[in-house]
Amino acid sequence: MRKVLSALRAAPVAVLLLVLASASVAAQNTGSGSTAGSTQSGTTGSSATASTTLQPAPYQPDEFPQWARDLRRAEIITIGVFPFAYLYTNAMYDLGRFLVLTIAGNPNASNYAPWFFAPPTKPGLTDGETVGILVGSIGVAVLVAFLDYAIGKSHRDNASQASGSGP
Repeated sequence: MRKVLSALRAAPVAVLLLVLASASVAAQNTGSGSTAGSTQSGTTGSSATASTTLQPAPYQPDEFPQWARDLRRAEIITIGVFPFAYLYTNAMYDLGRFLVLTIAGNPNASNYAPWFFAPPTKPGLTDGETVGILVGSIGVAVLVAFLDYAIGKSHRDNASQASGSGP
C-alpha cells in the first residue's frame, strides 16, 4: 500500500520530466534547420527554411474510425474531469465522515470538521482512505466520460435515423 502511495506522489515529477524531455526534443527538431523538400538555390541557413515551411493537411472526417474518436474523446474528458472529481470526492468524504461522527455522538467529531473549519490538529487521512478517495474520483471521471459517450451516441443515432441512413 505504501509503495502505491509513494508511486502516486512521484507521478507529478515523472510527468514534469516527460514534458521537459519532449520540449527539448521538439526544440532540437525545430532548431536543427531541417529543410525537408526544399531546394537551396544559393541561399543559406534560415532564409531557405523560412521560404519552404510545410503545412500539415487537416484531418479528413473519415480518416479515423468512430470508435477511435469516441475513445479519444472519453480519454480527454476523463483526464479533464479527474481534478474536479478528486476535489469533489475529497470534500464529500470529509463532510460525510464529519456528519457520521457527529450523528454517532463521537466527542472527537469536531476534530474531523471539513476543510477550513477543522482545527490545526485535524488527523490526516489513512492510506486506505486516500486510495478510496482516488478510486472514487477515478470512478466519477470515468462515469462522466461514459455519460458523454451515451449522450453523443444517442444524438448520432437520432441524426442518422432522421436522415434515413440507418444506424
